[in-house]
Amino acid sequence: MRPILITFTMAALDRNGICLSQKPAVAGNLTIAGAFAASGVATLDYPRHVGIYSAGADTGRTFTVYGTDRNGATVNEAITGPGTGLTVAGSINFKTVTRVAVDAATAGNIEVGTYSSADTAWIVLDYRPITSIAVELSSGASLTYGCEFTMDNVFATDFTEDDAQVLNIFDTKTTNYFASIDYPVKAIRFAVTGFASGTLYGRIQQER
Repeated sequence: MRPILITFTMAALDRNGICLSQKPAVAGNLTIAGAFAASGVATLDYPRHVGIYSAGADTGRTFTVYGTDRNGATVNEAITGPGTGLTVAGSINFKTVTRVAVDAATAGNIEVGTYSSADTAWIVLDYRPITSIAVELSSGASLTYGCEFTMDNVFATDFTEDDAQVLNIFDTKTTNYFASIDYPVKAIRFAVTGFASGTLYGRIQQER
């Protein structure tokens, strides 16, 4: 079979690209007015995880992020707040953010933006063994990545990419890497867990 080629890159994280610094006095919605926002909706550069920063101790707060995924499906995620001067991230890949709500007044000023992690779309395979997975990073790239697979039925009407049962093929790689697995899988994706700069080029080869 011809190889499947994947190119992945995104912008470095923007801590307040969704919501600029603000301190909610009661439960309710934060104002979406960061660099990614237009008319109260933030459109991210790539479907990716959302980060929440607090200048105070807000581990007792729950922030709920609403929006859409890469396919336009409506998604939401509850994220436990961060400690003082820290950022916490979700695990859903948001393409747009339409609302960010908090369950009570916060202790510190809050910023919401993009985080340095994201997953590529699931790449559907034809259930033949994978003979090789090769990854090459662009010159000077600074990123950490892994490769995951699922045996879920990606064509099921209730399948969503962020709810899939996921297993690692490899993870925490920071340089070019080659792997092979001798069993068939339903779908595969690359998971970037830390991104500063650069581009990932992936090549997946299946048995003929």
